[in-house]
Amino acid sequence: MASTHPAQAQQARQQTDFRRRTLLPSTLNNLRNASSSGLDLTSDEYLDKQEEELNRVVDQNVEQLVEGMKDLVALARIDPAHPPHPSASAHRALTSSLKTQQMLRSAHALLGLANTLKLLHLFGDQEAGDEVRERRERELRDEIARLKRRASELAGEGADGLGAAAPL
Repeated sequence: MASTHPAQAQQARQQTDFRRRTLLPSTLNNLRNASSSGLDLTSDEYLDKQEEELNRVVDQNVEQLVEGMKDLVALARIDPAHPPHPSASAHRALTSSLKTQQMLRSAHALLGLANTLKLLHLFGDQEAGDEVRERRERELRDEIARLKRRASELAGEGADGLGAAAPL
């Protein structure tokens, strides 16, 4: 009869909530694709690509909203001369509920995108605004220093001209 030590049995039963970090193959592919495509683009090309992607998402969501509204209006039309069958009414109710949910998802996606764009503008504009303000301050300081030098040169020339003209 083989006896096991109680500590060994304790270790065999002990479980932890330790998470082993692993990379999924799909994640590796995404990282490779992102790194290979991102390095080939200049800054302007990258921004243009991002702008096109955002425009595509906005167009898609707006199109879903428009189509959903058209479908809801079409579902709301009922010919009083030919009332629908009760099962058709249930089908219309289900369809209108689904269209409404789809429209809500599209509107929520647009709202999230608008919020993201506002934040990007706010934070990006602050950094760009700081750079512009600092550059403008440097330019103004340089211009003031140049004008002071020019004024002192003119004052020196004026003093020399007045001293020569004074003895009459």
